[in-house]
Amino acid sequence: MKFTFKNAQVEIQSPALMGSIVVHENDPRSLKDYAALASRMEEEGADFIEVGFQGHLSEEVELQTLPEIVGAVFEATQVHIAIATSYPKVIEECFKRGAVMVISTDALRHKDALSTIAKLNAYVCLTYDGKIETEDGTDPTAAVSEFIYERIDACLNAGISRSKLILDPSPAVTNSFETRLKAIGRLHTFKSFALPLSIATPKCIPDADDGISEHCGVYIAVALFAIDAGVGIIRTEHVGEVNLAIETHLACTKSARPFKLSRAIVKALKKRRESKARS
Repeated sequence: MKFTFKNAQVEIQSPALMGSIVVHENDPRSLKDYAALASRMEEEGADFIEVGFQGHLSEEVELQTLPEIVGAVFEATQVHIAIATSYPKVIEECFKRGAVMVISTDALRHKDALSTIAKLNAYVCLTYDGKIETEDGTDPTAAVSEFIYERIDACLNAGISRSKLILDPSPAVTNSFETRLKAIGRLHTFKSFALPLSIATPKCIPDADDGISEHCGVYIAVALFAIDAGVGIIRTEHVGEVNLAIETHLACTKSARPFKLSRAIVKALKKRRESKARS
């Protein structure tokens, strides 16, 4: 995947990992703590870091916190930083501190969000709105596709380049587990939009998917399935575990020689072990 960040073209191997730093209201962690977490995720294989609040908080609260965290992560790492928010002012302040991408938690439906992204010429991931639910027992892809078409049109009409768009078509955690798995099972259908795809596994910003979070086998299986379905960016809090699973999966499916397979897995395990020892 090719991106242009701050007038420099960057090529990132697909699948890419985006480490999710989840901030909580009244979070006791310091800027140093967030920077250390981002550094650990970078060591574990993250290409991007996503910073955002869990829960739907006010613009004032986000403005007081997120830009400073973005600045701390920017100073501590070499990764590309995404900000997860719906507020235009928060986006602008975070871009001043080093952010280069937006994970739009409401697909740029907030007032002035479209014009802000157009002005910044920023990359934006349009997520399926958390307030929209599909009925249980029905195919969720039709509702998701309709929503995506409408938001893409809104972006293009606002002057946002199609080359800056990324899609997250996974349904909100307010939907049933069955509905969400059905949508994930149909991820390949969203390749028809001819745009990069991203999913969060498990979802953590802005709404936590507690059911999946408690079972690492589920979110790792979802990540591997998504990659095979064409998803280019996996967003997760569990960078080390997911990266190890991805590297092992790719080694198993793409290596023709057993010794190469063994070396790839050992290298991934060693990297994970060294990262744990430092943390």
